[in-house]
Amino acid sequence: MKHFLFTLAFIFSFAEAFTSCQSGYDLGEDWVSSSFKNVYTDTCAVNISTVFADSLETLGDSCCQIGYHADATWGKIRSSYIAEFSKSTFSPDDNYSYEFDSVTIRMTPSGEYWGDTLATQKIDVYRLTEPITIDENKSLYNHTQVAVSPTSFASFSFLPRPGRKEVVEARLPDSFGKQIFQDILDEKDYFNDQSYFREYFPGLAFKSSSMNSCISGFEVSDSSMVFSIYYHKVGNDYDQQTLVYKVNQDYAFTQVMHDRTSTPIADIKGDLINAVPSSKLNNRSYMQGLTGFYNLVDFPYLNDMLYLGDYVTVESAELIL
Repeated sequence: MKHFLFTLAFIFSFAEAFTSCQSGYDLGEDWVSSSFKNVYTDTCAVNISTVFADSLETLGDSCCQIGYHADATWGKIRSSYIAEFSKSTFSPDDNYSYEFDSVTIRMTPSGEYWGDTLATQKIDVYRLTEPITIDENKSLYNHTQVAVSPTSFASFSFLPRPGRKEVVEARLPDSFGKQIFQDILDEKDYFNDQSYFREYFPGLAFKSSSMNSCISGFEVSDSSMVFSIYYHKVGNDYDQQTLVYKVNQDYAFTQVMHDRTSTPIADIKGDLINAVPSSKLNNRSYMQGLTGFYNLVDFPYLNDMLYLGDYVTVESAELIL
């Protein structure tokens, strides 16, 4: 973790003299005496502490993180994406017959990565066994637990491409797509309403094994993190059609599992009252949004400006990291 360098610059005016970098003005001194001064200082002391927020709201994010990464500083982190999907259907024409072609999952990288991007990464897909439920605060968090099938029904691999947004499209088992497609042709009732659909098909979980070495970001949109069923009408002309199942972002979140054992941040407790100053962390502070580590920046002598004169005005302030 690199150290942060903080510089705070203030320009303010006040009614009595100050000993640092000050300049006075003689304008109007024939009529009234003035001790107006401008002062510039860039030597404000800064205290930095590390704060751990153990509950992060991840409901409906436009970007999800999937993967596994481990190192001596942060420990072992596994990030998964768990989502319900919105129903998608069509009205079969009795004058035609239809055939299923394939089913795929389509994912667009966000361009954000953490870890070894030179190694091939593997994602396992699991079916949820129960619908995702919202808590009393109407949200979902990084620690929310959902019932998931013990075995994956699909797996695929990809190579991260930092800075690029090359779409990852992987084929899912035909049996998965065929069942949904046949139910559409049979006009099953669960396609009539989203509440029925989520009971029949609660959703999918995208997880990574500990064999991976990278956490990758993916967009969540109408064209990313979607699964598509390809089919065609049987006839003289091949007319392929597509059913797209998008994430229902009202019931989708990123789940993060974090093992901090034997790391420098192992003993940091949650909540602001347990903030740990950098002096107790070998003059370091730790910040990582994925796992809920933030920095609390304190300027202990900032209020001393109030004693510089009878009237003090801060004209500008700049924080440089």
